[in-house]
Amino acid sequence: MASSAEGKRASWPFWLLAGLLVVAWWQLYRMDVEMRAMAAMAMAMPESPSWSGPDWLAVVLAWSLMMTAMMVPASWPLLQLLRRYGNRTLLPLLLGYVTVWSVFSAVAAGLQWALTQTPWYDAVHQRLASGLGAVVLLAAAGYQLSALKHACLSRCQSPVTLLFGHWRAGFTGTLRLGLYHGTFCVGCCWLLMLVLFALGAMSVYWAALLALATTAERLLPPPWPGRLLAAALALGSLLLLWLG
Repeated sequence: MASSAEGKRASWPFWLLAGLLVVAWWQLYRMDVEMRAMAAMAMAMPESPSWSGPDWLAVVLAWSLMMTAMMVPASWPLLQLLRRYGNRTLLPLLLGYVTVWSVFSAVAAGLQWALTQTPWYDAVHQRLASGLGAVVLLAAAGYQLSALKHACLSRCQSPVTLLFGHWRAGFTGTLRLGLYHGTFCVGCCWLLMLVLFALGAMSVYWAALLALATTAERLLPPPWPGRLLAAALALGSLLLLWLG
C-alpha cells in the first residue's frame, strides 16, 4: 500500500502536465476556429497593420501557447529522467524551458508584425505568399541536414548528457537546466516553427503535425526521422510553388 501511495505521489506532476497540454491544445483549436471564421468574413487579426500594444501582447501569448503545446511533449525523455529526482525538480525545469520558448514567441510575433507591413503576407489567412513560403520550407529542409541541427538535436535526444553536463541541485540549478534544454530545443526546431508562416501561423492542424514530427525526431532512432522530415519539407516547397 505504501508503494502504491508513493507511486501516485510520483506520477501526479505528469497527470497535471497532461491536463495542461490538453487545455493548451483545446485553446489552440478554439483560436483556429475563430481565425477561420474571421477569414471567411475577409477580416485579419489584428484588423489594422499598425498593431497596438495589446495586439502584440495577444499574438505573443498565442505563440507562447502554441510553442508550449507543441514542444513540451518533445521533452518527455528528460522529464522522465528527472522524475527519479523528485517532483520538485519538474516545475523549475518546465519554467526554464517555457521561458526560452516564450522569448522565441516574442520574436515570432515581432516577425509576424513586420510581415503584415509587406505585400508578401496574407493577413487574412495568416500565411506568406506561396513563393516566399516555398523558400521557407526549402530552407527548413536544408537546415534539417545541417551540422548545427544535428548538434542541437543530439543534446535533445540524449537527456543523460544534458543532465550530467548542466544540472545542479536546487531550484536555480534545475531552472538553469530548463533554460539550457530550451535553448538547444530552439536551436533544433526554430526553422521548423517558422514553417508555420508558410502554412498558416495559427493553424492547429499544421501545429499538431509539426509537433508529431519534432517529437518523433527525439524518440525514434536517428537519422531517418530527420531525413524523412527534410524530404517532406522539400516536397511541400515544390507543392506550394505548383499550387501557387
